[in-house]
Amino acid sequence: MNGLKFTFHFLPVEDRVALVFEDETREMPTIVLTRRIVKMMCAHLRRILEGAMSSDGHMYQDQKTQVMAFAHEAFIHEKTGNDEITSEKKQLKLKNPSLTTRINFQKINKVWAISFFRQKTLLVRMRMGKETLHQVYHALAAISATAEWDLQDIFGWAKTEGDGQGMGKGYIC
Repeated sequence: MNGLKFTFHFLPVEDRVALVFEDETREMPTIVLTRRIVKMMCAHLRRILEGAMSSDGHMYQDQKTQVMAFAHEAFIHEKTGNDEITSEKKQLKLKNPSLTTRINFQKINKVWAISFFRQKTLLVRMRMGKETLHQVYHALAAISATAEWDLQDIFGWAKTEGDGQGMGKGYIC
């Protein structure tokens, strides 16, 4: 399993998000995500990240929101220094684009495997740790804010500053 870089890009003409992989050793498809898939993916990511944040005793919702916002920001700044999350805007050339119609989340030991499908065909399976999940969630929050998608209920505690171009690092299996 090699480390693989990937970036998220907003495609304003199609009103979709492209997940582009940067790998010189093999041909990787560009994954195209619709607004509905992004909403479902981020809702599930939010449940995963909130579930990983266990606490002793009862917390009120506003306290939980503050704790999650603080933890999320800490993960983003600790792992990236907030430099890798945004990138310059550039012309995107899609290589072998495939529209995603279904996603699947599976926990394997302490990492999460996210599978992207077109109908019943597996396009890509990525394995990510907690830090990378936070980066992906942050990048998609920034992109949805840039796209002016009404997803604030999904990204309640995630800050959505940035230019909408998000980067992350994960693994392909």
